[in-house]
This record gives sequence, C-alpha cells and structure tokens, in this order.
Amino acid sequence: MFLFGKKEKVFVVFDIGSGSVGGLLVRDSHKKGLEVLASARTDIRFKEDIDSHLFHRSLEEAFKKTTQSLRSKAHEAPDFVFCVLNSLLSVSQTRIIKVNKEKPFDINKKLLDDLILEETEIFKKTYVEEKGSSLPSSEIELFEHNVMKFVLNGYDTVKPLGKRARQLDLYVYMSMGKAKVKEKIEDVLGESFAGSPVIFRTFPFVVFNTLKLSTDTREGFVFVDIAGEVTDISLVRREVLEEIISFPMGRNFVLRKIGKALNTLIKETSSVLSRLERGHSEEGATKKISKAMSDAKDEWCDIFKKAVGEVSEVSPLPQNLFVVGSDKIVEEFSICMEGDFFSQFTILGKPFNIKRISPESLDPSLKLSPSLKEEKDIFLILETLFAGKFL
Repeated sequence: MFLFGKKEKVFVVFDIGSGSVGGLLVRDSHKKGLEVLASARTDIRFKEDIDSHLFHRSLEEAFKKTTQSLRSKAHEAPDFVFCVLNSLLSVSQTRIIKVNKEKPFDINKKLLDDLILEETEIFKKTYVEEKGSSLPSSEIELFEHNVMKFVLNGYDTVKPLGKRARQLDLYVYMSMGKAKVKEKIEDVLGESFAGSPVIFRTFPFVVFNTLKLSTDTREGFVFVDIAGEVTDISLVRREVLEEIISFPMGRNFVLRKIGKALNTLIKETSSVLSRLERGHSEEGATKKISKAMSDAKDEWCDIFKKAVGEVSEVSPLPQNLFVVGSDKIVEEFSICMEGDFFSQFTILGKPFNIKRISPESLDPSLKLSPSLKEEKDIFLILETLFAGKFL
C-alpha cells in the first residue's frame, strides 16, 4: 500500500448513528499501522416522544460538534473523510440483476455500468413508494453501490470482465436516502475539511466486510445492531448481505422507560444507567431501573422474535449471530436472543451461537495498534479497520 507515493495517509472516520455521532482522526502508516490521533463522540438529544424534525436538527448539531472537535486537532487536510450512516438516514438492499440470453454475450464494463444504472432507477422508485414520499426521484440520491458477487452460468466468478456467458446474476448492494441529508453532511464537512473527498457507506456493509477479514463467513451469519433509535437485523448468506430489517426500538427506548420510571429528565437517564453499571445506584432506584429494563426487554423481544421469523421465511437462518457491544443494554437484550425459541428458524434446528463483537473479542490477526485498542469504541474501530483496508 505504501510502496509508491505517500508513505502514510491521514483520514477521518465518522460514525453517524441514531443515538450519537462519533469520529476518529487516523494516521495510516507502514510503520505504526492505524494510529488514532484524536477522537470525539457527541450524543444526539432526544425527547420522550420520537420527533423526526428534532432528530435531524439534533443530529446536525452533534455532527458539527464532533467535526469541530476533530478539526481542532488536525494539522493538515485529511486524504479523505469516511462517513458511515445509520438506517434512519438510508435504506439499503442487495439487488439481484439477472440477464439471460440464448446466445453467449460479452461481460464488459459498459454492460455492468448500464445494468447498475438501470437498477438504481428502479430502486429509487421503490424507495419513494415504500416511504410513501412525495419527493421526486431527483431528490433521492444513491449513497453507495457495491457489487458483492458475480455469477456466470450458475458459477461464482471473481473476475467476470472479458468473459462470455448466457446467464449473468449480479448482486449489488445499494443504499440511498434523501439528497438533502447528504448535502447537509457535505456542507458541515466543507467548513472543517474543505477539499477532502467524502466517501459514504452504511454500517451493515462495513461490518460484513470487516468481519470477513478475520472470520470465516462462508456459512453466513445474522448481525444485530442495537442503535440509538432503531435495531437492525442483517442477514448474510452465500457471501452476500442478503437482507436488512429494522424496527424502531433501540437504546433510547430503554432510556425513555427508565426516565419515566424514575420521573427523571430524559437527558439524565444515561448517567443514571452508568451509575447502576458501576454499582453506585441507590437500592430504590436500582429496583425501578431493573423493572423498567425488564419491561423494555420484554417489548423489544416480542418485536425481535417477529422480525427474525420474517427474515427466515425464505430459508433457515445461519447458526451464528453477532451482536455489537457489551454494555448493560446489549447484555439484557442478548438474553432474548438465547434459548430454544429460535431453534425453529436456524439451519441446524438449534439455538443461535451468539458472539458479541467488542474490542476485546476482535481476532488478534487484525493486529490493532495500541492507540486503536485503547479507543474502546467498537463502532469506530470496525469502521476504521474497514477504511484502512478497503479505501
């Protein structure tokens, strides 16, 4: 990577979640690997009731604050800025493009580009219809598209260009959302990192590719991301990110329950939960918090079970289930993922083999630098590993 041209590169990673915005300023050098130069994370303000306008306004404020914090510690313009988006800002699907002809045809770049462009327009129309939006397709923008797999005449092919086939199956992962969202992100970045190219990806795609660096993913897996306002369930089968299902219950759902139980301001519930995790909570408050978390878990479990059943309708699910994080909320919700109930949905007819993704659980083969190990933010670690390897 560093044999020609610059011996190092500096880049910024932003984790634009539905509960907070995190960022890292990173130097990638041949000698030290991925070295964290600065980090920041800002919570997104939220209220008892979910308000779309408040969310977007608070998200912009959090993004600006995180961006300014990193900019103050950057001594030069980064080589690129990498933004990872949450599912509230984008819709993602793997689209399967099929071409069948009686006579063999050439597989070339123009053919693939034309097929992807045509499928992009179809996806835009689907997005508008599913969202019930009155926005014209011109105001919907493609955030990313990545070819995940080529199949020629029924066989997986790594290098299809220049070959001939009668049948082509093209698996393309696409994400899109409102053009205004992308424009606002780019405007904020323009104030702090003008001139640096901006690259957009979505978290499921990043996790899938990062896990492939150290995990055998050929048998597939289910990935669960419990974010601020939503939970995403991603299904990987046959080396393809096949499906993503989201439902509007995340970490903030628990915090709202706790705030209501304690009659506490919503903005104070995170610190209340932190005190409980450290064992500093009063006995009376501890009981109320435990009851609120139990109630939240039960409601979340009901929706999660229905979502898993929906994902498994086509065929049984892989045995491995990955869940990101290791805090109190993830621990509580992970209990729901255990047990025999899910055996009816898995390929072996057994409970999920649950693996938590945390800084400590990452494979040693990834060779995290000391500064990246110390970061402890698993979302930013995964995204930084992706950027260092693939961008």
